[in-house]
Amino acid sequence: MKKRFLALIMAVVLVFSLAACGNKPTATNDPTPTNKPTPSPTTAPATPTPVELPKDGSLTFEDGKMDFVKLYMKHAVSDASTVEIVDFNGSKALKITKAAENKKSFVAFDVLSLLGDNAAKVAKVTMTIGTEYADGSFSATEGYVYFWTDKSVSNMKKAPWSVFVKSKNPKVAEFKLPSGVQFGKEVPVFIFQMNTDLGSDNGHGAATIYLDNVSFFDADGNLIKPASTEVAFASPDGFEDTAVDRSNLLTLTNVVEFKGFQTSGDKWKQAGFDMPQEVLDALVPGSVIEIAYGTKEGGDTDGDIWLVLPNAANGWSRIAQNQAYENFSRNIAQISYEQIVAVVGEDKAAWGPQLQAESGSEWEVYSVKVGVPGEEKEFVKSVDFPGFATSGDKWKQSGFEMPKEVLDALVPGSVIEISFAATGGDTDNDMWIVFPGAAKGWSRIAQNKAQIIDGKAYVTYEQIVEEVTEDKAAWGTKMECESGSPWEVYSVAVGSLETSTPKEYKKEVDFPGFATSGDKWKQSGFEMPKEVLDALVPGSVIEISFAATGGDTDNDMWIVFPGAAKGWSRIAQNKAKIVDGKAYITYEQIVAEVTEDKAAWGTKMECESGSPWEVYSVSVGKFEEASAKEFKKSVDFPGFATSGDKWKQSGFEMPKEILDALVPGSVIEISFAATGGDTDNDMWIVFPGAAKGWSRIAQNKAKIVDGKAYITYEQIVAEVTEDKAAWGTKMECESGSPWEVYSVSVGTLVDAPSAPRLHNLVKFDGFATSGDKWKQSGFDMTEKVLAALVPGSVVVVEFTTQDGGDTDGDMWIVFPNAANGWSRIAQNKAVISKGRAYITYDQIVEVVGTDKAAWGPKMECESGSVWEVYAVYVGQQ
Repeated sequence: MKKRFLALIMAVVLVFSLAACGNKPTATNDPTPTNKPTPSPTTAPATPTPVELPKDGSLTFEDGKMDFVKLYMKHAVSDASTVEIVDFNGSKALKITKAAENKKSFVAFDVLSLLGDNAAKVAKVTMTIGTEYADGSFSATEGYVYFWTDKSVSNMKKAPWSVFVKSKNPKVAEFKLPSGVQFGKEVPVFIFQMNTDLGSDNGHGAATIYLDNVSFFDADGNLIKPASTEVAFASPDGFEDTAVDRSNLLTLTNVVEFKGFQTSGDKWKQAGFDMPQEVLDALVPGSVIEIAYGTKEGGDTDGDIWLVLPNAANGWSRIAQNQAYENFSRNIAQISYEQIVAVVGEDKAAWGPQLQAESGSEWEVYSVKVGVPGEEKEFVKSVDFPGFATSGDKWKQSGFEMPKEVLDALVPGSVIEISFAATGGDTDNDMWIVFPGAAKGWSRIAQNKAQIIDGKAYVTYEQIVEEVTEDKAAWGTKMECESGSPWEVYSVAVGSLETSTPKEYKKEVDFPGFATSGDKWKQSGFEMPKEVLDALVPGSVIEISFAATGGDTDNDMWIVFPGAAKGWSRIAQNKAKIVDGKAYITYEQIVAEVTEDKAAWGTKMECESGSPWEVYSVSVGKFEEASAKEFKKSVDFPGFATSGDKWKQSGFEMPKEILDALVPGSVIEISFAATGGDTDNDMWIVFPGAAKGWSRIAQNKAKIVDGKAYITYEQIVAEVTEDKAAWGTKMECESGSPWEVYSVSVGTLVDAPSAPRLHNLVKFDGFATSGDKWKQSGFDMTEKVLAALVPGSVVVVEFTTQDGGDTDGDMWIVFPNAANGWSRIAQNKAVISKGRAYITYDQIVEVVGTDKAAWGPKMECESGSVWEVYAVYVGQQ
């Protein structure tokens, strides 16, 4: 009844909204160019008339503090919203501005840190919620407050809010804590989320939300205030894993949204919508439907979802039931075109008009899209188009004169990258460019043909010349953007799209003692030693380990040469490659600014950022292609566990089996730690008794991957010849930092097998445990787990191991009660990928046979390192 009432109210609001529009002309797909750019609105958005509301509360934001607030980004449709404190309705308020219309803001409040022991007394939460649109209109909004109970929003308890009437905007919303919910260690935060925005649905853009006077009350109605609002957000377990989980999924390009596909259903119930033409057109061989969804625990098919075509010519049809490819978070599913045609054929006329979703659990779908799997590409920027930030209505153009550096960068193989949003019109999530002054006349380029990836459009040089020739003089002077939907462009750059091959930084030399800090736009640094200058050669890069937040350019860093011959010089400002708290600046970026003549660089290198910053270390090295190999051990060097101070050696006599294993193509693997000295995280070997004299091998040249150093047979013979009699009898380890070696072995580097893509995932409920190295722990296998273990199936173990064990980063399973005795399965043979171990059914039956009765009731996990397992699944390849 409540849902029907809500729908009725929203429908009434929509009717009044449409009536207020008067006789607005019907939009048309107008191919006629607009020669003048559509200007950005010059009038400020209308501010709601102040409404008298409570001016006191637990959180009024008048002190400007909001560190207890954080975006939750793990949901499949989480938006990278901007959250800030601004003036609103006569006081300070928390403003939430979405970055993308088709995403949802999830804003979390850390109640436990704010209220401490008083958090458990909270019985009710109230807050003032205001909405605003850029065009001054009003539309209804509604959503939920979720109470954190676990890592999945789908399973959190929630309470609704709404702002439906203009005269009650802002509005005080009240949330009573649901039954069984109490703030504390188990429920430390609540998450505010907007679920429905009629303004966005009806062409007014996304609503901006304002929150004020967030208040907590005990059961007697007494206001609970925090002791301090200076507290920082303390993330509960699972919150910090903020990236959307794309495990087990394909990367999609040229995505077409199924607009408005937001619905829900009870278990074994279906709901959906008629398919628009653009969705049908996008469903071609090789395409994939992607569903962002959530399911409640406790159903018949926990975490699974599929599609239904209820009006298919061959009858009501389920598509990919228990066969969708889902991520391990069970909130994104992919179903292929081929899975559709396997059930209802290739004739789309026979599919029927409607597409529905269904699950064996209570379910909700947030979005549906169609795309084509694309090769992983990354954009390598050459030059920014400075100041290119503008917007336009659908089929309107706006842009700027092209500077020389942009024209120069547009060469064969180059691409234009446009960061944008475009929704609510005829070509959602599409973008192209226009040359209005081209010699051949006003010209659209790559209309509906740009490659769209994650909110960015890529237009190639070849697409440009196909339309306006290679003669840049014939292009005209101006580049404009356009879309068939209302659009906004945030930035434009020119560069190249390169196949995303993993690269890793290989350090060659440290900049000793480079640890310093500065306020925003302040510089600090040191005189460059000769070894750093010598290492800066073509192809080299500077790596800066840093932190920089709270200013104008969060998480950005660059360098300054204050004594350059051409004058004080910033290098790679806003152009350094930033990866995991490290900034990478290339030699080429340096010489582009201060020439190749090092004498013209000056003697000092400083760091700078637009935010308060701290630098922990600086080094020079090169990027190498990351190893797609894995170590296949042949033999252990028994008992090789030792340590040493920096530049000290320690080791052992080489046994015959080690010497015999060192043959062409072989490698030595050293598991180690080395920090706090001159060559952090580096390791090499020494042959102290070599015939040619004491010999270092692979100094600063070993391949270092995840705490392991790899030294090849070829590196050995390059130093001490192929004659093993000339090597001496002893192998020692050494590093320029205090070091410890845990183990040494000899083997080969072989192509690493890739993780299989799985469907029909079955979770081993409750499998969360841990153990010391070489200790086992586990649980009795449930009926559904045993039933899922069939030919072609794979056991997936999500885990971590501590460094310093005998088999760092490895995991396998044990059947302790097998009929043929205690049995290890896939020891050192599981495929390990991104924190998961993959063990096949074939590996199980190889040890304990196909008779499941002979397996015993229990499955345990084990590793040669201290380990923890978070979850276990069984899936089908």
